[in-house]
Order: sequence, then C-alpha cells, then structure tokens
Amino acid sequence: MAKSTKPTSKKSNDFNFSNISSLIENISKKDIISIEDFEKEKTFISTGIHVLDALLSKSILKGGIPNNKITIIAGPKQTGKSFISLNIARNAQKMGYNIVWIDTEFSIEKSDFDMYGIDTSDSNKFMLIRTNIVEKIKMFMMTFLDALQKLKDTGVDVSKTIFFIDSIGMLSSEKEKTDTLKLDVKQDMTRAKQIKSLVRLITNDLGYLNIPLVATNHVYLTQDMFPQTIMSGGEGLYYAASVILLLSDAK
Repeated sequence: MAKSTKPTSKKSNDFNFSNISSLIENISKKDIISIEDFEKEKTFISTGIHVLDALLSKSILKGGIPNNKITIIAGPKQTGKSFISLNIARNAQKMGYNIVWIDTEFSIEKSDFDMYGIDTSDSNKFMLIRTNIVEKIKMFMMTFLDALQKLKDTGVDVSKTIFFIDSIGMLSSEKEKTDTLKLDVKQDMTRAKQIKSLVRLITNDLGYLNIPLVATNHVYLTQDMFPQTIMSGGEGLYYAASVILLLSDAK
C-alpha cells in the first residue's frame, strides 16, 4: 500500500526588490530612472506647423518635439531647417523656456531672431554661443549641464531650458584645425568620434534634466552604386537622436 504524503510548506525563495530595499534607498535618485518618471505626462514643444507636430509626436492636440530628447532636423540647403528651429525657439520661449543657441556657422543675427518674435534682450534667458570646435562645445555643455544637475538636486526646477546647435554638421575638431595650420591636408578621423562623444555624454543628462536639444544637420549622397542620403557627422548621431526629421526639396 502506497504511503500518502502531504505537501510540506516551504519558505519562498522568490526575489523581489524588498530584499534590497536598504541598498536602493542609498542609491542617488539621479543615477536611476524612478517609477515617477514614467508616470509624468509627456510634454512637447510645437514647431508651429500642425501637420509636422502630429507627425513628430503622433498627437494632433499636443504635438511637437519631445521636451527631454535630442531632435535632429536634417536636409539639403534651403529646405527650412533653420525656419523650423526658429519656430521651435519662439514657441519654447512662450512656454517659459530659456534658450541656449549655439551657432557653428556664424550665420544668425539679431534681426533673424527678431523676425521670428524671439526676445534676445534678456541675457539671463537667452544665450548665443558662436564656435564650431566640437571640443569647446562639449566642454561648455558638460559644464553647463553639470551646474544644472547640482541646482536640480537642491530643488530648483531647471527643466525650462532648451539647446539649439545650428548646425551640428559644420562642427570641426581641434585636430583638423591644427593639421590645417601645419598645411597637413590628410583626412581628420577624429571629428566623427568627437561628435559621437558629445552626444553620448549629454544624452542621459538631457533626459534627467528634462531638457531638449534641437540640432540642424546637412546631408549628402554616398558614393555607392545606389547612392543614399545620409547625415553629416557620423553614425553616432543616428543612435543618439530620438527624432530625426529628414527634409527634402519639393518641385
């Protein structure tokens, strides 16, 4: 006759976060993504073009570029890259954003901002930086973002800040400049690496601070048998940007 057996109670060995709750409490919140971040309502900054807003955000009522990611507006010359960027800057300023505009082409003037209704009179709310050396921009942005992180940790709301780089395709490297002065015309292989390093370093900081970056870029055709349109600046931009808007000529 078979002996009957009863299932014995066994203490659960299943893991859950309560097992390491004390460790989690000691981790700085700025180094992790908290649950609250997922529950916040997404906000966008309008481009001023309703159809484009809906395309970028998949929302007709609350459309535009995301307020905490990198957006790249790329295309050939005279396709409206700066036009869209200036529209975003005006609408962001109406929402209370402070603007940091990095001009790498020395092409923008006060009259251009005035034409689009962007107030440049208050240096505490509008900043214009002119340089095309990627290392200098990287140092400036990392220093700026680090200062904002320290302010946020004290309870200051720094999220009403937006960066523009016009254009990221015109960035040069210190090595390229030095080689040119030495009359060394060999191709600079560090430029794309420096641009990739820039976006890699700032992506998480922008997300943590809820700060958007809008960058314009140039495009060119590859020399393949079947040419493709790609952005200048290397592949790093494709991985770092959350939104890439490719413009084209229309007949």
